[in-house]
Amino acid sequence: LSSDFVGAPMPGSHASFSQQSQGANSSSSMVGEICKDMLGFLRKGLKQQYSLRKTLYNGFTGLARVNSELGNRALQMLLPHFQEFYEQDQTLQPPLRLERCSAILASSKKFGAVEPLHSLIFCVQTLIRLAAGEETGKENSVSTILAQDCNNLYQRMLHTNLEDFGIDKAMDVDVKLPPGQVNLHNCYVLLGCIEALLDLKMSSIKQDDVKGLGVLFEMHERLTAILSGRPKAPKKDKNEFFIRLIEKRTPHISVDSLASFLDVLREGDFASSQELSNVQSTQGSAGRKLARNTSFRVFILQQCNAILERAIEGKKHHARVILACGGIVQNKAVVENVLRLEGCNTALSKMGVPLFRTCETFVLAACNNAALSGSENLVLAACTAIRNVVTIAISSEPHIIEEVVAGETGGATAGIEGLGRVTPHTQFYSHLHHLLVGLVKGEFHKEAEIVTNAMFDFCSCYPDELGKAVAALALQTCKEAETKHVAFAQAALRLALAFSHPSSRIADSISEDLYNFVEGIQEEEVTQNVQVAFKIVSERSVNAIAQTVLLHCITVLDDVWSVQSRKTVDTSEILRPVLELLALYCQMSLPMHQVTDLLMKALAKVYKTMGHIAKSMTSQKPQKSLDLSFIQLCDQYAKELTPDVYDFLLTLHNDDAEEREKQSESLLKKETRTIPNLIFNIEACDRQLILLSKASGVNLMKNAKRSQARDFQIQLQKRARVS
Repeated sequence: LSSDFVGAPMPGSHASFSQQSQGANSSSSMVGEICKDMLGFLRKGLKQQYSLRKTLYNGFTGLARVNSELGNRALQMLLPHFQEFYEQDQTLQPPLRLERCSAILASSKKFGAVEPLHSLIFCVQTLIRLAAGEETGKENSVSTILAQDCNNLYQRMLHTNLEDFGIDKAMDVDVKLPPGQVNLHNCYVLLGCIEALLDLKMSSIKQDDVKGLGVLFEMHERLTAILSGRPKAPKKDKNEFFIRLIEKRTPHISVDSLASFLDVLREGDFASSQELSNVQSTQGSAGRKLARNTSFRVFILQQCNAILERAIEGKKHHARVILACGGIVQNKAVVENVLRLEGCNTALSKMGVPLFRTCETFVLAACNNAALSGSENLVLAACTAIRNVVTIAISSEPHIIEEVVAGETGGATAGIEGLGRVTPHTQFYSHLHHLLVGLVKGEFHKEAEIVTNAMFDFCSCYPDELGKAVAALALQTCKEAETKHVAFAQAALRLALAFSHPSSRIADSISEDLYNFVEGIQEEEVTQNVQVAFKIVSERSVNAIAQTVLLHCITVLDDVWSVQSRKTVDTSEILRPVLELLALYCQMSLPMHQVTDLLMKALAKVYKTMGHIAKSMTSQKPQKSLDLSFIQLCDQYAKELTPDVYDFLLTLHNDDAEEREKQSESLLKKETRTIPNLIFNIEACDRQLILLSKASGVNLMKNAKRSQARDFQIQLQKRARVS
């Protein structure tokens, strides 16, 4: 409708969908008949399934943006359908007929969703807004009628209570039974309708409407509290429809309205300084009260996050589809149109810049005054929004970075260690830098974890410009931040390990702290007496830090082959600290099976890597002399790592019988697979080193310890069978 038919000639070879168009001679008459038939099909879709109706409403708004005439035709179709759910009698309450949105089927006595009324209202008012923007010189009667109905609905909702809809705290919202499912669906439909009405007034806000916005938000907040207090259904009883309705709910406020709301929140009032002198003081105070309401700020930020997360997921999905098709896009316009019709390709730049600035203001204000009531939820929503903006900026909207730092002179980058020349990327990084420092100082560790992950994603795109600075910040954070939030300790350490230079040996330093801490606890059983250089090391974070370091070792081992193929760096210098770390972790007593699994995986990978390197050296013709660094690496392998690995395996084997009985059958089966696999890799590596020794004339296995693991393997398999 939008591109192939409207205003375009129709090839004579195409047949019409209507019997009336068969005798038409002109292509324009054929196009008109085809459009009428298609519109008839769409009109029938308004009486079809719930999901089809939602798709139609989303598609109507996309068509109206392409062609205003199609928007007018959509309004003509939607007018009688909208009036089925709108109570036109002004004396009756409530104004919306929610009872028609859900039904209990007579045949099966099961719940059935009928009408997504919130999507319908949002679609109607979007079409009205687009029709009003078209200066056609004549008044559209259908648009006028629907605009009047929407305005009347808004005014009547201001004088409506939740009890008028039959909604209160005592209502049944249990998803196990059909009546509770009907009530729950109606509540979420009403929640979306309130959001759509907020969007309706925010698009053309007047000072007189501020009080009404406050009334609607209070109703929204009360309804949200009722829904959040409902009993949670167990996983086995969860309904797929309600999972999509609740957990994947999309907001019904447009990007333009949210951008306006963000400006209001940042300024602290709905009226500008020039307008404040022209309005009554009571109206001005109502606007300031709503704009500075913490719950209202959190609500707006959550709406923004929902839109950004939907856009991110949509772009990831289509990127996977393109990758599955060979990574070639035959027609980029098709992908863009699909994203737009699915609501994933909105004008995110309109919202991205004001959202980042508003959230930055909120976070820094809360860090300077942590005693603000309710600041935790606000800071959490703001940091989540910042990470979403960073994800959008580095994936598809890079101009957001330039717009955020537009007009800055570079003073924010002063005093940040490791930053070079001033660029938009370094300026944007300085904002994230100051946010993380403020969050750590204010002890918002959960929120600091979110910003740390955002910094990791952003700096990964520009490692040459930002790597040195972010490594220094992460190292300082790991040494100074005392936190009980384990995830933040992991995120900060991952940041430090990823961007620090190998010569800094951060992994070695923190692993030594970890070893001393574990040994100190076992000897003294008092954690306060154990001195560590990295304050993120604590009794709660021991296993998390160990997992982070081991994952870093696995990443380094994965990168060894790419380094060796380029032959620009000596792989022995890369592997030597990895061998030292793994030997140290084999000596630790870390009880968590997750750490043990990662350690076994890293050990198997390092032996496999060593074996492949030795095999490639053996196959070289003519045989080259071995480097001294590789000979030293083999000595370290034979004298330090392998004996510690054998002791570690025997420690696992000699666990108390009571501890063995506590382990689940799945863990025992996993051990029977991973341990023999590790032993196989050890012996395969030994074999390759022996072959290389014969080919080169250098005995690389002179310090090797004889394997003691054969009996261990048989005994463990026997024990697993007995269990």
